[in-house]
Amino acid sequence: MISLQSQTLTEACRRRSLAILQARLCDALDLESQMRQLHWSVVTVDPYTLRPVFRTLTCHTWQVAEEIADGIWRLGETPDLRPALTIRSSALPPFPITGGAEMHIKVVSTSLIHLAKLLQASAEATRDLGDLESFDRLHRLSAGLNDRIPILASQLRAAIRPQSPPMEFH
Repeated sequence: MISLQSQTLTEACRRRSLAILQARLCDALDLESQMRQLHWSVVTVDPYTLRPVFRTLTCHTWQVAEEIADGIWRLGETPDLRPALTIRSSALPPFPITGGAEMHIKVVSTSLIHLAKLLQASAEATRDLGDLESFDRLHRLSAGLNDRIPILASQLRAAIRPQSPPMEFH
């Protein structure tokens, strides 16, 4: 369904908004892949502590991608979800295959913060184009990530902190 608002945009503005949304979609899909890689890369004393945190992060990044894809669809195009495009186009730092849990979590945290900033800058760019629907969508997504970052960062730090061995009673 093409939105009524997108029908009032000039073709040049619509194309520019589509390019902005597609770029952010690639970033969101890359972050979701990073979250999945983090899930399998991080080994801690108690991996079951981290799994709910990883699931929450992965689900949230997928929701961000879905919301952006919906914005592209509402502008009359089909979102491009191909992994090759995501890899080639993502503006996020790459996820390292080697390294420890703390480094992997730092990379993903940096990517999360970077995506929130990119979403906000993209929101402002679509507002300047007169695409207020995309502006609202991207602004909401940026604010949502910014609200979650401190909570998720503390959960991740707590989960990888070395835990004391269980007390033994003799």
